[in-house]
Amino acid sequence: IGIPSVVSPSLTWERVTTIDLGFDARFFNNELGVSFDWYQRTTSDMHSPGETLPSTFGSTTMPKVNSGELQGRGFELSIDYNKRFACGLGLTARATLSKIREKITKYNNPNKNIYGNYEGKIIGEIWGYETDRLFQYEDCYQDADGKWFIDTNKVPSQALYETGAFKYGPGDVKYKDLDGNGEITYGEQTLEDHGDLKRIGNTLPNFEYGFSVALTYKDFDFSTFFQGIGSRDVWAVGQTGIPGFMPGEGWLEHQMDYWTPENTDAEFPRVLAGFDYNHYGASSMDFSVQKASFLRLSALTLAYTFPTKVINALKLANLRVYATGSNLFCLTNYNGYDPETGDWYPPTRMYTFGLNLAF
Repeated sequence: IGIPSVVSPSLTWERVTTIDLGFDARFFNNELGVSFDWYQRTTSDMHSPGETLPSTFGSTTMPKVNSGELQGRGFELSIDYNKRFACGLGLTARATLSKIREKITKYNNPNKNIYGNYEGKIIGEIWGYETDRLFQYEDCYQDADGKWFIDTNKVPSQALYETGAFKYGPGDVKYKDLDGNGEITYGEQTLEDHGDLKRIGNTLPNFEYGFSVALTYKDFDFSTFFQGIGSRDVWAVGQTGIPGFMPGEGWLEHQMDYWTPENTDAEFPRVLAGFDYNHYGASSMDFSVQKASFLRLSALTLAYTFPTKVINALKLANLRVYATGSNLFCLTNYNGYDPETGDWYPPTRMYTFGLNLAF
């Protein structure tokens, strides 16, 4: 037996209002085309928590009401070019570019917790600590048993992430004390008090683009399609973001530059005999955020259509052979498996050879 959830009698559908300004134009005898749209999409009466009810009401669950609002602004640009040259070469090219950013403009979140929805939040934002550098010997001291500890008279304390088995020492990640109180904390995790946390990235793509080219000459045709993202932040987790995340996992090639007494200017922290996640300070840190912009050759096709006299001799309506490659290469600085899918299975590279027959 339980208390049913409370439903507001005034709860209704959300409403979407769109303002779109754009133009379409063609030039040079329709060979060149340009299309542009700027839009603002507002989702009003968005379902969001209502006011907190008194305990005497009999339910502690805040009913959903139509009080939230989400606003997105973006643009879409498309350019295409079509030309048949005197030599018989046919060219068709197309390029697209788009961007959108969404912001919560109304939401009932009195505490304004940074990990929930709140007024002013940019969708996709990542909160975390800003990495300063790695601790060095001069930041630490050694006790009588030879164990190393950071000297809080020299550097801010990171005791919040220390355990009985783990204490910070030379080669561990050091964070910036942004609020200047001498210790690394997350405060109340609210907009008014988020300690040393800050916005360190955004998981949503910024500037998505693509372009394609198709060529025809006599009986041959060729086409290719590229796609990519101008910028995007990925919160790398597991083995990709933290070497040795799980016992027995191997380290990736780019993670071999780790701190040792002889390599103090390393990119990655020291290696521990027994992994401790706190070794890196916290999961929410810019150290684990990677740039995931990329350019991918998604498809390439080369084909040959047999001439009419061959087709007639074979008593066919059409005969075409082709070869296609998918996901042939990807240019990126992302160190994980794939910048588009993150740490999941990357797209498969495929080669296809085929024959089209029409009787």
